[in-house]
Amino acid sequence: MTARANTAPVARLGWLLLRRDPAWRSLWQVILISAVLGIVIRAGAGAEPPDLGGGPLVTQPGRILAQFVMTWLWFFWATLITNFWTRSSRLALALPLSPRRVWPLRAACQLAMSLLPVALVTLAVAQRGWRGGLPLLDAGTVRLGVRVWGVLALFQLAAQLPARLQHRIPARPAYVAYIAALAAGSLWLTLVSPPHPGFLAGLLGAVLLTGACNWWCLPTTWSLTAGAPAMPVGDSRAGRARDAAGCPPARSEAQPASVMTSPVRRSGGRWLRWRTILGVLHAHPLAVILLLILTYYGFLLVEDLHTPRNMLPFILLAAALLWGVLGQSVGRLHRLDPLPISRSRLFAAAVLPPLACLALGFGAGELRYRVAPYTPTLVGYWDRQVQVPREFWCVAPAGEVPLVRAPWGEAHRPAARPLTRLGGTMLYHPYEHGEASSPAFIDWQIWRAIADVHGVRAPASISDPDRPLSPGYLAAIARGGFTPDASVGLGSAIHARTHALGACLAALGAGFLLAIGLGHWSPRNSSWRRLSTILATGLPVALMIALVIGGASELVDIGAMGALVLILVRNGAEALALPAGVLWALAPVCLVLGLWIAQERFARIEIPPRLSRRRFHEEY
Repeated sequence: MTARANTAPVARLGWLLLRRDPAWRSLWQVILISAVLGIVIRAGAGAEPPDLGGGPLVTQPGRILAQFVMTWLWFFWATLITNFWTRSSRLALALPLSPRRVWPLRAACQLAMSLLPVALVTLAVAQRGWRGGLPLLDAGTVRLGVRVWGVLALFQLAAQLPARLQHRIPARPAYVAYIAALAAGSLWLTLVSPPHPGFLAGLLGAVLLTGACNWWCLPTTWSLTAGAPAMPVGDSRAGRARDAAGCPPARSEAQPASVMTSPVRRSGGRWLRWRTILGVLHAHPLAVILLLILTYYGFLLVEDLHTPRNMLPFILLAAALLWGVLGQSVGRLHRLDPLPISRSRLFAAAVLPPLACLALGFGAGELRYRVAPYTPTLVGYWDRQVQVPREFWCVAPAGEVPLVRAPWGEAHRPAARPLTRLGGTMLYHPYEHGEASSPAFIDWQIWRAIADVHGVRAPASISDPDRPLSPGYLAAIARGGFTPDASVGLGSAIHARTHALGACLAALGAGFLLAIGLGHWSPRNSSWRRLSTILATGLPVALMIALVIGGASELVDIGAMGALVLILVRNGAEALALPAGVLWALAPVCLVLGLWIAQERFARIEIPPRLSRRRFHEEY
């Protein structure tokens, strides 16, 4: 009875430490971002996702490798926010518990928090269908997820090896360099490690061994670092210490007036002001990671201009990331709002860097297509189907897909693509062919697509079903993939006008969405705060989640959704009858107009004076 009575308070204290651990402070944000990221990656992979378990990741194509590196950066950030350099929270320091009882609880919370994003992304990417209400998972992708988490867990535990006597490892330059070297080594190990069960067993063994080493080297009590020793007032070192701490100088250390009022060059002061503003708003790990991801997605968006791919999930994710960068920048303005800095300058510092990163990625993507050894094409024959940009799909009149008939009588009815499983608007691919279609019919469909997309005249011979086709052409059709030579290097006026008008609408929409979202910082009107938060943050995220979850569960057809949006934009571009160059020239004007609307709203927001409204603030 006595042993049980002594164990009960310790168990209650351990449960208290588990619930109040600082690793959980961003739990719901990590769950939301990881789930959305994983489902977007799975939706972007298409019907035939790549095999991620066949070998090391360095053997994958460049696009998949770059996508994994960006995803790994998110995993690394989710690991950083666990504060792994803190072995014990301040609450645990005040409790009658030894370090060997406190640290395992803290380490368990850290490892669980790093496992959560990896598990969510892995489950979404590994999904291959449903059977009996349960998802079918790809074994190779699951093994890759285990490998990624094992490397991150090893990184977390190895990062706690220095300064074993202290409850918090000091962030000295040597420790920062040690963490950077560990991070680079972890990424390298993840990329080159083989998907072999023996390697996984060795990795998990290394994790257990490193954890046991950490536990064995713990002291009986934590060593609390004392402050700097007291120094006489007249000592010059005391003045330097107070200056470093931000304290005003003592009266005996007052500087001569000639020194205190020395002139500062205007250009130097302007540079210092901008460096301070940008440092406060963007010089932290979350902003850097988001800006890098924005640059990468700007690079990906170029593919929508040069290839017939469905980039709608990536466009929505880029919009969500852009709002995330701006939202966290506005949330840090409490440090700059009391200073004599105009709101227009603060708004420019918050908005221009993410837009510049998006433009930098877009420019890099364009440069890649300019200097690439191959020429992209808008019409292709891949996966045994004719591929065209989605704006060339058609809406089924009266909900019935018409029959596509060749001049010699051969016909095929394209498959209906309803937006949802419940029915509604039907779309179809007008250049589709069936499994039993003849090579002449497939060639006729390819030439129809080239004529409609590029606006060229098809040769008269395609109406002859007995026209001769070369053996190489027939072999390429049988193989199910080739690039028609007649489409290489040709542009499309309709495609260019559609995307130019889409850029104008996106620029205006971003400004309006940002203006609505800034209503969150209107503390005098709580109803408007809730409504603006839902409209600006919840609506795009909810739309993206609905699309990707519905697509993964086959409740929503993401391809049909993207095609319908592009069809509506194409109809608008044709109604305006403006050249693509004029519409592209109007895109910056629309961007400036949208940002001006947001800037007017930004000039009237009220920044809350509190430093942070988050839990566990004492752990920062």
